[in-house]
Amino acid sequence: MANGNNNDGITGKLTAPVEKLTSVMQQLKDATEELKKPLEDITKQGEGIAKAFGGTSAFKGFKDAATSLDALRASLQQTTGEGVKYRDMAVELQAELAGLGVSTQNTADAYSNLYNNFSEFNLLAPKTQKTIAAQTTAFTKLGISIDQSSANYDIFMKGMKMNERAATKAQKSMAKLALSIGVAPTQMAKNFAAAAPTLARYGKDGIKVFNELAVQSKATGLSMQNLLTVAGGFDTFEQAAEKAGSLNAMLGGNMLNSVDLLVASESERIDMIRQGISATGQSWDSLDRFQKKAIAGAVGISDMTDAMRLFGTEQASLDELKKKADPAVVAQQNLTKAMEAGVTIADRFAAAFDKIGNIYGRTLEPIFNRIAKFLTGKKGLGAAESILKKFAKGIQTAAKWWNSFDPKLVKNMAELVFQVTAFSFALSQVQTVASPLM
Repeated sequence: MANGNNNDGITGKLTAPVEKLTSVMQQLKDATEELKKPLEDITKQGEGIAKAFGGTSAFKGFKDAATSLDALRASLQQTTGEGVKYRDMAVELQAELAGLGVSTQNTADAYSNLYNNFSEFNLLAPKTQKTIAAQTTAFTKLGISIDQSSANYDIFMKGMKMNERAATKAQKSMAKLALSIGVAPTQMAKNFAAAAPTLARYGKDGIKVFNELAVQSKATGLSMQNLLTVAGGFDTFEQAAEKAGSLNAMLGGNMLNSVDLLVASESERIDMIRQGISATGQSWDSLDRFQKKAIAGAVGISDMTDAMRLFGTEQASLDELKKKADPAVVAQQNLTKAMEAGVTIADRFAAAFDKIGNIYGRTLEPIFNRIAKFLTGKKGLGAAESILKKFAKGIQTAAKWWNSFDPKLVKNMAELVFQVTAFSFALSQVQTVASPLM
């Protein structure tokens, strides 16, 4: 009886702390669940709102918001070498452009692209970088890709020696001109990039020449490249003299001056050639096929449909487009309105939820980052590995010890001691790892 009472006392002393610990751990788990529940509810409600308005999967949960920002940082680190800096700039810019349906990924792409394709970008002040990135991102709503804008900025500032303000103004003016004369802004941007190698010789004035060529291209239907090819045929004195002489002979008079053609810009040459034919009092349609072919050949055109476009277009049509290209008219074009028209309702909601996610994501990201570093560091999984090895060794030792006794005599007591000992050992080791995190 005495031995039995003694065993009961030992058992009670051993099991009481375990029961108390179990109770505390359960209370901690319950408290954690209570804390997590409203956060999960907010996430679910946000997802429901997003889906209801077309922004499917746009609302990020708390963990996703934090980890997506960290993933963005890592991506920008790989493409720019300054991940935190450009991640934060991308988040701030997205908040300003959310009304245009711009996502954080869009603004991050703009910074990354400009950094790698615009050679002077990383030398500019952060405020200037933001101005350029904002325009580059917003112009995607006009159909102008980030790649195209980046390349054109490089042409403006490096090829034509413009400062940031002049380059930004030139980009806007080009987009406004496109809307004014009825050309897709994206096509206008591509045309400029194609013409830049020729027009760079004019420096900043190359924009004026390009605008004039853009009007001529729209009016005649002749591509920008073909216009430049025709105009380029008068680049040397010999070329200008030879072609002017041939055209004058065909037109029956001294309609074109070789020196004037030589010193004229590409757009002025096109006008001079067209006016030379008009000065004869004949229209293109009134010429016979041999005359048309000869004139086309003299200016370097082999495709007669191109010749028809260039010389057969009525001057009135060209003059009408020139009026639309007047700077005062172009200035009235509302780029903001045009960009807003390129945004879908779903994009607006997605951008709004993206903006919200960034707010709490930036707050939680450092916390998740610290937890991740702890768990993967020496005090986290590194220590856990050591604990598991010690625990396994302890079990092996206990098993050997257990096998040395007669199971019939001490079975019940040994089982209890073994279980409590193993659990206590594991708990003490886990507490060493978990206490900093808790």
